[in-house]
Amino acid sequence: MDAMALLTEARAAGLKVNAVGDRLRVRGPAILEPLAVRLLDAKTEILAALRDEQDVVIPPPESCRMCRSGHFWRYAGGRFICNLCHPCPCPELVVEKITLAATIPSAMAALLEAHGWEPCSANFWSNR
Repeated sequence: MDAMALLTEARAAGLKVNAVGDRLRVRGPAILEPLAVRLLDAKTEILAALRDEQDVVIPPPESCRMCRSGHFWRYAGGRFICNLCHPCPCPELVVEKITLAATIPSAMAALLEAHGWEPCSANFWSNR
C-alpha cells in the first residue's frame, strides 16, 4: 500500500496525522493502534506525503475580514489563519507563515496588469 492510500485510510478511520519537524505525530483512539503502527513503520513515506499535501494550500486572496491584517500562518494540512486575531498557540507546529503582500510575485503582478487587472488592495502591490 502506498503512503497516500495509508494516510487516507488512517484519516478515514479517525486518526489525526501530522508532521512535527522530522517526527510523525499520530493521535486517535487506542483501538486504532495497529493502523498507527503501520503509519509509523512507513514514517519516511508518510512524511513525504504530508509535505506534498501541504504544498497545495492556497493563500487567502485578501486580508483578514475582521482586523484587515495580512499576516497568516497554518499547521500542516490546515488553512491559513490570521496571526493577529488568532496567534499560534504552538509555534513548533507551524509549517508556513505568509504576509499577504508577498503572495503575488512581481512577475505574476506584471502579467495580471498586462491583461487589465487592477488591484483591489494596496497589499497586492507592496512587494514590487
